[in-house]
Amino acid sequence: MKHQNSLIKSIVSYIAKCREICHLLQKVIQILLNEGCKGVLFNIKGYLKTRKLREVEYPEWIVENEPSQEELIQQREISKKFLYSPCISIITPVYNTSPDILISTIQSVLDQTYENWEFCIVDGNSDNPEISHILNLFSESDPRFRVRYLKKNQGISGNSNIAISMATGDFILFLDHDDTLAPFALYEVAKALNQNKNLDLIYSDKDFLTEDGTYRFDPLFKPDWSPEMLLSVNFLAHVCVLRRTFLDGVGNFNPEMDGAQDWDLFFRVTERTNKIYHIPKILYHWRNVQSSCATRGRDAKPYIVNAQQKAIQTHLERCNKVGRANIIQRGWGHIEWNLPAEKLVSIIIPTKNLNLLKNCLESLFSLTDYHNYEIIVIDTGLDPAIDPAFMKKLSNLQNLMIIQYEKPFNYSAVNNIGSKHAKGEILLFLNDDIRAFSPDWLSEMVTWSLQEEIGVVGAKLLYPDKTIQHAGVVLGLTGFAGHPFQACADHTMGLFGSTDWYRNYSAVTGACMMVRREIFNEVGGFNENYILCGSDVDICLRVRNRGYRILFTPFAILEHRESASRGCKIPHEDFLISYQHYSSILESGDPYYNPNLSSWDCTPNLKKSGEKLSIDFIKEKFRNEL
Repeated sequence: MKHQNSLIKSIVSYIAKCREICHLLQKVIQILLNEGCKGVLFNIKGYLKTRKLREVEYPEWIVENEPSQEELIQQREISKKFLYSPCISIITPVYNTSPDILISTIQSVLDQTYENWEFCIVDGNSDNPEISHILNLFSESDPRFRVRYLKKNQGISGNSNIAISMATGDFILFLDHDDTLAPFALYEVAKALNQNKNLDLIYSDKDFLTEDGTYRFDPLFKPDWSPEMLLSVNFLAHVCVLRRTFLDGVGNFNPEMDGAQDWDLFFRVTERTNKIYHIPKILYHWRNVQSSCATRGRDAKPYIVNAQQKAIQTHLERCNKVGRANIIQRGWGHIEWNLPAEKLVSIIIPTKNLNLLKNCLESLFSLTDYHNYEIIVIDTGLDPAIDPAFMKKLSNLQNLMIIQYEKPFNYSAVNNIGSKHAKGEILLFLNDDIRAFSPDWLSEMVTWSLQEEIGVVGAKLLYPDKTIQHAGVVLGLTGFAGHPFQACADHTMGLFGSTDWYRNYSAVTGACMMVRREIFNEVGGFNENYILCGSDVDICLRVRNRGYRILFTPFAILEHRESASRGCKIPHEDFLISYQHYSSILESGDPYYNPNLSSWDCTPNLKKSGEKLSIDFIKEKFRNEL
């Protein structure tokens, strides 16, 4: 058996490499048409970085991680013993589908290891009579098929709504007419509902499927429920299951939103419930059909852009949010929040390096379009003799003060002192090795920090070579905490999605961290038991525990020469305190990452078989002290 598995892996790997070359060529042409040469260069950089470090190829990962045929048979028996066996209604509007692809979609439903389902199919008056022949054939042989033929195509929303009206199940699952479900998809949904019957929305990870259905590629491993991420991208789609009674309460698809009808529906659903559950498994295969969004993005259906923008905008209006929704490259959302009046921002910068401070301040003065700020420099060992003219210039600035700190350096204490001298309603903690190079970075952070539900805001920080230094913090990544996408090219799109999406995280770096003063005071500021490292994670977790969310915005972009100011030696005590404060998250896994991704690679890559968890490494390293 062991030798058979090895042979299967070798064959799969060889076939995958041949297909990957063809797929890459297709993708390069697609990006060239949609984004031009610059887009191709950005994507090639990101791909090379990811490809170079990926030690487990996706086809091999599938063999190692997904149920075998024997396990699928076991699932059928296990599902019969579920205490709760809700009927799941699968909703599929059909219109001019390729017959072979339609059969593949139907077969993926018939292959389900959980059998309490019904398949509600509405044909929107397709031209090809073979479609009705196929649907009649299956419906006559299986009473779980419910088929209706329309005299006139009602569009994607209209056809779907008719299919929903036919459904009698407890839950609704949406399946496009050219996609397929993993054979264990409904089993995993039913299993989740047996663990929590009160769930209103369930979603899973997904991947892509070649048009001929023979090769899966480009998986997307999603985080747990992240409200702000939904403003960037419709990540809940595929697979998504909704409670029928809840769907009845919010209304079905809106035909005026065709092209983004599911995104609009998910906004309306998530506005009313937080009973949302993520299954971190690939349950849906999105077919790469030439005319679909999967292949050509928004250019496949030009009306999509307007529908996407309208879906986000109406969501903001229903939530009484004042801002303008924009759709940027690749069909991703960007919010321009209204700022009725500029609140005073106190920028707190600890420093002992005059050259770094000078570069930092000059970039802020020359490249910031938000003007209502003060700067509080905490002097932890500056030598004024290095540049007396610059120091004199600083002393003459009305909006800048210098506070002397003569005790042994403690990052938390230094910033707490700065906050006590601050007059602003908003606090920005900034390293002296940060440089601004886009005018709107501060206004972007401020407008997000003023959103009631947001507790802490972090920015996208780039190394001088324009690769990513910070795009969020994940607990348990490369030890206690790490930066996903670190050293990747900017605008990277990979297994964990894009660096250009809004994201909720457990934490963001203290190198550029914004928080409203009232929240900072509410949680008691930085914990001064941390000397150099970890207090940024700690304060974010305490803010989260108060019910606020942590937000990373990719539209506030700065340069960061990491650890240039104080070196990178981290006190041993900081590690021990970190373990005491968030070992439970290290044990269970960061909800804003994905358990299928490696804990030892900042570039989001597939977890290797037998990979040691961060918590096990930490326990082993500190076994005599924990």
